[in-house]
Amino acid sequence: MKRTTLAVGLVCSVLVAVSGVAMAKPARHAEPIQFEQLDQDGDGLITREEMRAPRTARLEGADVDGDGLLSAAEIEAMAVERAKERAQRMVEKMDADGDGMISLDEMHTNARFEKRFDRIDRDDDGAISKAEFDRARERMQKRHGSE
Repeated sequence: MKRTTLAVGLVCSVLVAVSGVAMAKPARHAEPIQFEQLDQDGDGLITREEMRAPRTARLEGADVDGDGLLSAAEIEAMAVERAKERAQRMVEKMDADGDGMISLDEMHTNARFEKRFDRIDRDDDGAISKAEFDRARERMQKRHGSE
């Protein structure tokens, strides 16, 4: 029984970590982007250039030396900055006691974690079977285009 509980805990931890990585893709935003934000000229249409504008701005911001090219160091710096922002949001969302840190208790009582677990546990038996795990992984891969 303890092995099953440990295995389920590990699987859930991996799924939470993987979903965190998947959520870190460049197209993701803390807040869903609104149509009006992309329709920069306000004509009621989004052109390819308007759709590219947020990514262009982000990449131009990472081009520290202004040469129009991104070096590995510039990409790494951009990734580190984004990781810091994600970490801060994670602390803000999960730090129930306001001490600026996430305890194991806070991590295990996190509503998002519980919701993910429940979504994977399709038969609501309180455990994730191999079939449920595989189904969840397939759905995530399809959703994020990494089949």
